[in-house]
Amino acid sequence: MGRRIEQYKDNALRPVLDSVVEALDNWGITIEDLIDDYGSDFINIHNIIEKELGSFGLDHEFEDITYILSILVNNPNFQTEPIERPKLQSYDVYHTYERRVTIEDTYLNTYDSYIELTKDILIDMQSEQLYEPEEGEKIKSEITDEDYLNDWVDSIQ
Repeated sequence: MGRRIEQYKDNALRPVLDSVVEALDNWGITIEDLIDDYGSDFINIHNIIEKELGSFGLDHEFEDITYILSILVNNPNFQTEPIERPKLQSYDVYHTYERRVTIEDTYLNTYDSYIELTKDILIDMQSEQLYEPEEGEKIKSEITDEDYLNDWVDSIQ
């Protein structure tokens, strides 16, 4: 069925578009600015359209906002010409986070011995590769610290 705003006929949509254009103008953003580069001030544009849609009692999810933005960009003469409706497209966004994580893993190892095992003996055995804790059964794994170092958008497809 589509979004509610998509169901509006041109005559019903024009007052909404006029209100959005007026609100954008109040912030110093013209239709020409949108056509040239709506991405450079997207958050302000988004917030203005969201508020105007809300004032009409319309849904104002991301798709609704981009629907109005697309109409304004592709129909600068929407007041006098038929409105060409945009097609909803789907984008896969690959976003990578680089982070440093400290994980504490606990392993259970069973050793049969005729002498009492001590931490010092196990540390010495480990240094000589006679004891490898990771060869035991992992019984607990806990993230104890996490730092986000960087993030970036890899691609949009």
